Amino acid sequence: MSPRPWPGWRRTLRAELKAKTAEFQKTLAENEARLRAAKEVNARVLRAIADAVAESQKRAGYSKSGASGEASKGAGPAGPVALDRTL
Repeated sequence: MSPRPWPGWRRTLRAELKAKTAEFQKTLAENEARLRAAKEVNARVLRAIADAVAESQKRAGYSKSGASGEASKGAGPAGPVALDRTL
């Protein structure tokens, strides 16, 4: 025979469950906000890298006689770049 629970155990259990659920929901909301902020930062960094590569490729140019435009001022051709957007 199992021992009987104390009087009011259901109310106590419900109150504890409600408190833990509220705490869990708060933690979920905080984590979501942090993940969204990190995603935005990563997008900004990715945009900055892509813009820098595009700008670098604009400046590097060659003509029949050799380097021309900004390339003749010391800017070399951009190397290969791969961007992966998966987490």
